[in-house]
Amino acid sequence: MQIRRTALHCVVWLGILTPAFAQVDTGTIAGSVRDSSGAGLASASVTFVDIATNATTKAHADASGNYASPPLRPGNYKVTAEAPGFKTETRSTITVQVQDRLRVDFAMTVGSVSENVLVTAETPTIQTDTSSLGEVITTGQITELPLNGRDYIQLATLTTGVVRTSSGTNGNSGGSSTGGLNSFVANGTRGTLNNFLLDGIDNNSNDNGGVVLRSNVDAIQEFKLQTNSYSAEFGRSGGAVVNAITKTGTNNYHGDVFEFFRNSALDARDFFEDPTQKKASFKQNQFGATFGGPIRKDKLFWFIDYQGTRIRNPQTFVSSIPTLEERVGNFSAAGEPTIYDPATDLPFPGNIIPSNRIDPTSQAYANLYPTPQSGQGNNFTISPTERDRVDQGDVRLDYNLSQRDQIFIRYSKSGRTDIRPAPLPGLANGGNSSTGVGNEDTDGAAIGFTHTFTPKTINELRVGFSYVHIRRGVPETGNQLPPQEFRIPGVPDDPRVNGLTLFSPNGFRRLGDPNFAPTILASQERQITDVLTLVRGAHTLKLGGEIRWSQFNISQEASPRGRFSFSGQFTQSPVDGSGGSSIADMLLGLPISANISTVIAMGNRQHVPALFVQDDWKVNRRLTLNLGLRYDYFSPIVEAHNRQSNFEYRTGTLIQAVSKRRLRCAHNSGQSQLLATNRLCLDADRQSRHGG
Repeated sequence: MQIRRTALHCVVWLGILTPAFAQVDTGTIAGSVRDSSGAGLASASVTFVDIATNATTKAHADASGNYASPPLRPGNYKVTAEAPGFKTETRSTITVQVQDRLRVDFAMTVGSVSENVLVTAETPTIQTDTSSLGEVITTGQITELPLNGRDYIQLATLTTGVVRTSSGTNGNSGGSSTGGLNSFVANGTRGTLNNFLLDGIDNNSNDNGGVVLRSNVDAIQEFKLQTNSYSAEFGRSGGAVVNAITKTGTNNYHGDVFEFFRNSALDARDFFEDPTQKKASFKQNQFGATFGGPIRKDKLFWFIDYQGTRIRNPQTFVSSIPTLEERVGNFSAAGEPTIYDPATDLPFPGNIIPSNRIDPTSQAYANLYPTPQSGQGNNFTISPTERDRVDQGDVRLDYNLSQRDQIFIRYSKSGRTDIRPAPLPGLANGGNSSTGVGNEDTDGAAIGFTHTFTPKTINELRVGFSYVHIRRGVPETGNQLPPQEFRIPGVPDDPRVNGLTLFSPNGFRRLGDPNFAPTILASQERQITDVLTLVRGAHTLKLGGEIRWSQFNISQEASPRGRFSFSGQFTQSPVDGSGGSSIADMLLGLPISANISTVIAMGNRQHVPALFVQDDWKVNRRLTLNLGLRYDYFSPIVEAHNRQSNFEYRTGTLIQAVSKRRLRCAHNSGQSQLLATNRLCLDADRQSRHGG
């Protein structure tokens, strides 16, 4: 049975609102044109000129003298009102920002149209014509405020009701798939419910709800963060909307070159660093440039940017590793626990495990530990350096074909390589799921076409996509089949995940390749959006629809090479539980638990069509009703190769899309702890999935 999920949103806002029609990354100017007595001038026309590009659009007043502009790209505008028998009036430098709804009224003076009254106007600081809650972060704030890492999402916390949160906690956005960066929540909603847009195109990761394309802050013109009461044109989720737009070329050449540098010259030594060694060196360089200008004046413009990031970040790891004696079964030193023989329940003679009782595979793993730098506990410290490299850029073209037609194209690309060192040298590893090489490659594009049929009928079309591909936790030498002495029966030879099985003795640094590694995932959103705006008398109608095709592929198994956990329970006293050592248990080949995961890559597919209508009805000069209705259909998620299954409660069985094969480990008498050959084995039929 398929489950159909729909979301129906109907919002009615009362107040003094202006007509709001545009694509999500544009703004509007509306108002009235009246004579000295306050009567509306139905014959008036209003012209809007983008000062940077000379792009010109017009609107005509209705019978009551009210007007509303077509969708306007954010920027500075000159607004001119004309009416027969009245002097022309011009308002200079009206700044339109993302999702602005500005009100500019004209009080016309009797005279000749050839006479021009120039008013140096200021953009209204308080927008009383909108009930939307949010704030525009301008290009000045983006480029001038200090940003550690130069990520414009950091500035979201300047908005009321928005707070930064730590990543990795329940419901918070991871921000970036290779590292939780700049997660935030708005008005108490979960961070994973935020909706990120870039030039009107979906910019959300299906992995963790974070941002896919992180354009250079010098390339972002501005962004608006709306936290409540936004219009029906916004769908997808119920958190904040982060609506960013990239810069465009103008009639003047403009650009910049930059570099930001940090190092450890004024930093204190890390508390856990070895005091006998030279202080670890931190270095961070972020450099790049932007440039844009005209290809054909007033018609065709270009803009390009690049940013490179190089980070050398020292990491200090303090580990507890067994002494040279402990790793060969010798626990005779002072202060060592008593080691009991699980075969006799008596202490081993001399507190030493006989060499013929030690599992050879366990011994091979124990030999991977480096030589301790001191006695017992926190006895091995290293400070290797993490190496992080990011290259990112955007290119954009804007073409004003005529006053009726405008086109833009934007393409973005980035590549990241983050090499995170392990706590232990060589094959010992001992790291977490991010240890090793992490790659994050992104691509995205947007195409927009605006056609003005008449000043009161405008259509906007957007087509675009965003894509991110990630490989995380890959060893620097790649996933290779380990030497024979480290191979565990039952662990398959799979080039996708080959490596050492994880050994986790309690109280000591673990050995082998970590759980949940490697992680290989890809997220993609493809989108088509079309909006038709109709201005009819006191009504401004916006009819729109969109469809998104969502893809999410992931291979992330908890224990792809298997895991053994050792607690020391088997070498404790059976009488009072005293003594015992997890290293002793490991050497004897007696894990307290063992598990292995079947490696299966998953590919989710979903499509989300949506329709919306919005009617901005200006009832009178003091009241506007903003009525919105939106319908979103979320199709059932299907797996690309029909490998999904569901649990049938009535029969207690799994219903599978198709039959699938299960890996089985050859084992003896169902035991997975200690075989007759005295070697460890992992049974895929007895697997469990959990973090580690």
